Formats: sequence, structure tokens, C-alpha cells
Amino acid sequence: GCEPVRFEDTLETFLDPNSQLYQEFVPFGSVFPTADGIIVNTWDDMEPKTLKSLQDPKLLGRIASVPVYPIGPLSRPVDPSKTNHPVLDWLNKQPDESVLYISFGSGGSLSAKQLTELAWGLEMSQQRFVWVVRPPVDGSACSAYFSANSGEIRDGTPDYLPEGFVSRTHERGF
Repeated sequence: GCEPVRFEDTLETFLDPNSQLYQEFVPFGSVFPTADGIIVNTWDDMEPKTLKSLQDPKLLGRIASVPVYPIGPLSRPVDPSKTNHPVLDWLNKQPDESVLYISFGSGGSLSAKQLTELAWGLEMSQQRFVWVVRPPVDGSACSAYFSANSGEIRDGTPDYLPEGFVSRTHERGF
């Protein structure tokens, strides 16, 4: 079934009744039991236990005894004529199994110091890489998930990466 979320794994802003995010989510929780159904981005074969748990009267089903509609996966179809992208062209020129892919996902965030250390490590390793990099977060990690930020760019390098990083790694990094 569903794995319980440990208290220490809860986003800090959900624990602070004065935070804006907390205030915005409270109404959702209060109307949840009145919903006509629950839509989830998954499918039966992927998460059968979780879907059953969502309707189990001993678990979520006791709060909202409504149908659960697995409608996933929600993704955009890929148009084969639009697959030409610079990163794909670059990858096609690299030896098989030689590129490291680095991504911390949409909720992953690093501090400025962590980003700098990772950048220096990649550069010094001489390893080929594709890095999905996001601007650093100086506050709570969850703030990065709910806000967009972009850094100034100088010589092709965002200001949150070491100066000249892009020009020094452009042959083996993307």
C-alpha cells in the first residue's frame, strides 16, 4: 500500500500555520471529503497496491469514499519531426555509455555552495555529462519547487556556476 510520510519528511512550510503555502492548502484538505472523485497520474499496472490503498476504508477511503481515477501517464506525445534538439545532436556524437546524466528532479534543489562543488567536480573529473541545472536555493529547499528563478548570464555561464564553467566544459558537457 501507500508508504506513510514521516513527520521529518514533511515540507517545512506545511508545518507552519503562518506560511502562505499552508494557508493555501488548508482549504483543499477541508473540501477533500466532498469530492466526487480523485484523479491520480498513474495507472493500475504501475501502482496497484497504492491505488487499492486509496480506496481502502482503513486508509484514505475512510476520509473520501469516492472513486479513484488513474489517468496516467500524463505526458505530451513526442512528434518525431520535432526531436532535433541540440542535446540530442551532441549525445549522438558521444561514445556509447560515456555520458553521465545529472538531474535532481523538479523538487530537487541545491545551495550555491553545493552547485559550485558539483560544477568543480564535474569539470575536474573530465567526465562527459548532461546536467539539468537549476538556480541555487538559499532558503528552504521547498521554496525552489514553488518559485522560478534565473541567474544572470556572462560569457555563456549563469552567475550561479563558476565563472567560465560552460566555456571550459563545452566539449564534454551539456
